[in-house]
Amino acid sequence: MRKKLFLFVVSMLVVAPFGVRAEDLQLTAGQPLSVSLTGPSVTYTLTSSTGIDSLSASGSTLTLTLTAGDSVVVNQANGYEITNNLSQTTNCVTDLTTTITFTQTVVITAGTTSRGCAVGGGGGSQPSSVSISINNGAAETSSRDVTLQLSANDAAEMIISNDLSFSDATWQPYATSKSWTLTEGLGVKRVYVNYKTQTGGTSQPISAVITLVAASSSGSSGSPSAPSAPGAPSAPTVPQGSALVDGWLVKEIGSPAIYFVEGGVLKPILNEAVFLGRGFSWSDIRTIASKSGYVVGATLTLPVREGSIIKKANDQRVYVITNGKRRWIKNEEAFNGLGYSWYMVTVVSDEAFDAYLETTPFLVVGDRHPDGTLIKYAGDSKVYLVDGGKKRWIKTEEEFRARGYLFVDVITILSTETFENGVDIGTTVQGYSTDTQTTGSFTRYLTVGSIGDEVRLLQATLKQLGFFPAKANVTGYFGSVTRNAVIDYQKAHGIDPLGVVGPETRNSLNEDL
Repeated sequence: MRKKLFLFVVSMLVVAPFGVRAEDLQLTAGQPLSVSLTGPSVTYTLTSSTGIDSLSASGSTLTLTLTAGDSVVVNQANGYEITNNLSQTTNCVTDLTTTITFTQTVVITAGTTSRGCAVGGGGGSQPSSVSISINNGAAETSSRDVTLQLSANDAAEMIISNDLSFSDATWQPYATSKSWTLTEGLGVKRVYVNYKTQTGGTSQPISAVITLVAASSSGSSGSPSAPSAPGAPSAPTVPQGSALVDGWLVKEIGSPAIYFVEGGVLKPILNEAVFLGRGFSWSDIRTIASKSGYVVGATLTLPVREGSIIKKANDQRVYVITNGKRRWIKNEEAFNGLGYSWYMVTVVSDEAFDAYLETTPFLVVGDRHPDGTLIKYAGDSKVYLVDGGKKRWIKTEEEFRARGYLFVDVITILSTETFENGVDIGTTVQGYSTDTQTTGSFTRYLTVGSIGDEVRLLQATLKQLGFFPAKANVTGYFGSVTRNAVIDYQKAHGIDPLGVVGPETRNSLNEDL
């Protein structure tokens, strides 16, 4: 009989965090489960191909009960030792990922002692100029069998996985090409790699994506991850070979994939969260007979926003975006203390990086989480957005997803870190709920990635003044459409067209209200 991994008492589960109760959950073998202990707050991710007899968590301890033949992999994403009563050694998978495989009953005790998995921690320098691509950078494939192109200076070994935990992978000799099988199911697929030198120095894990689509012979079946528009009105058809206009949304007849036209290139939209998060409208989609003859570019994702964790490709320093500026997270203690994990880091171009001025760094664990951070407290299913130094409850999962948020970006914080309550998100607030209402005033710095009621007010005001597209929705998310409208407004008012709402633009907008 197939075993199940049951949860009896648990502090936190990283599953859809809205309305979840511990007693409602059970997990079959093969499914990951994340558990957060308190005193101190540490999160562990469990996977098992066999299932185990039982699991219980209380305060600072986690007990896993196994019988003969059972096996469970425990991962920790902040680089901490996995303290256990069996005295098994904690292994490093990546700089911030530690792991142990247990085959007998074990008690794990929460602890924040670093394992020492820092870059080059094996006594050697790290591999440099690391990269990975799938099918030579192709945007789509109709086959799960692909070829990886791999490159790293001074690499002797590599580890590859479809999962950032690398729990199903082992180190292997370095090669510049590797046949690989993607996970089942259509949609966007990501493959991870980490490199190691002969002396044990490791790189940071990097990844590449490709969209697995249905073969052309399989009819209209397509990716369940691609955005779709059930019930949307019939879209106008663009004659094959016609020039496409930047800003258009297009899709092939018989295919669910939707593309955004930018620079004359078709950019696949990653999923519905990206579609809605960028403020796109289903009614604006045009159809083309075939994308053949057009250039398909990189997948379109959500842009860097408030609270994003970013780095440049060839620089190990990591920054958080807050109040329109970047703050260097200066040491590992601050990074771990803020609850960040490597999988949350977005590698950006030099141009995107330089768009944010640098301000004071995070130096110590005690720094409060900045604006734009998604937070929750252990034992509480509510997810909040830190906005203006206050916490705003995101009341529904629909609102959470519509803003393009991801559950993996939610950070569990200590109860000692408190915020004043702000206005809930997901209800009609402050009179900004329709396109025509422009009540209020501008007080905040607004830029690409900003969200909230002032962004709604900005969009509504610009629409009323004729700068925001009449067909575009007021979403409360500052994306490329809003940025272009701000630039047009600034040009018309003799303000430097930077596409951000700073003091001069803010004063001008307040005069126009």
